[in-house]
Amino acid sequence: QDVDAKGQFALENKNQFLKLKEQATERGDTFQEGIFRREIIKCEAHLLRQEGRFCTSLQIFQDRTIIFISWLATNYGTSWLYPFKFLVLINFLFALLIYATYSGNECFTGLDYVFLELFNPVSDLSKTIGIKCAGDSSWLSFLNVTQKVVAGSLVFMTGRVFLRYSGK
Repeated sequence: QDVDAKGQFALENKNQFLKLKEQATERGDTFQEGIFRREIIKCEAHLLRQEGRFCTSLQIFQDRTIIFISWLATNYGTSWLYPFKFLVLINFLFALLIYATYSGNECFTGLDYVFLELFNPVSDLSKTIGIKCAGDSSWLSFLNVTQKVVAGSLVFMTGRVFLRYSGK
């Protein structure tokens, strides 16, 4: 069942989904529990939109932002493909950025090698590119740390969805 398009019955639907989620939890059905959790969050989003018409507070903005990121990153915790796609996309964008910055050097190892090496969580970009090419660049260190933080969070989200549906 899906929430009505305009969210007119969001509060009633949320209460129904909460009851159904509790029943799924008691049965140990993690798949249905995840689906009901997603529908509850959709109801919350509709309720926040209705509240936003009457007041504009920082808390409503924060709640909307968290719900949007949850939808964007993992489809409310129900899809492991979302974070995996983002991981590949982010690594490809970082590889293109590194290629654009260091491709003029003759010791650059190549775009495909850099792209694959970005999936390695313990790799160092200065060693991947080549220490002679990279030099002592703070820009490269910034890219390295940023990519590792983003990739780590996406891998965590993927694992979290897998664990949720394996019943652990």
